[in-house]
Amino acid sequence: EQEDRAIRIYATIIKAIQSKGYELMIVKDDNRHYPKCITYIVIRGHKIQTYLREATSHGNKILKFECNEYEHPYRSSYDKCAAQDSKYTKLEDKIERIIEVLEGIADKRDEWERQSKLEKERRKQEEERKRREEEERKRLQALKDTELEKVKELIFKADRLKISNIIREYIEEF
Repeated sequence: EQEDRAIRIYATIIKAIQSKGYELMIVKDDNRHYPKCITYIVIRGHKIQTYLREATSHGNKILKFECNEYEHPYRSSYDKCAAQDSKYTKLEDKIERIIEVLEGIADKRDEWERQSKLEKERRKQEEERKRREEEERKRLQALKDTELEKVKELIFKADRLKISNIIREYIEEF
């Protein structure tokens, strides 16, 4: 019903994102039962899947611009509505809001990546700490084993000396 309007809105969004240095990417998805094209807006390397849908609200047909906040392209439960027609404003008036939402999603993904890198670094440091602790434990165990061997040798020599002294005393008495 609103196909021409939807095309004009998408064209305006595309021009707006391109003016900010972002890109549009359309990928044909043949992995489904029916071929489909997926539209992405690429911001700082983040591919954000976008949709412009017609929906029904209180019996009226409205347009909704949705985007995938997460990087799970086939899970609609992750869709985020960036903007939609309302009783008082049209989607055309919310282009700036749509761009802000897309940039916010890219910011979130940047933060997730940063957190992921920090977590990987923390795990790496933890593994390194455990490796060093294990090496130190082995080194200390080796020192203990060496010391134990020396103590055993000392006890053995002391026993030999005691037995030697007993034999000497016996010989002197005899």
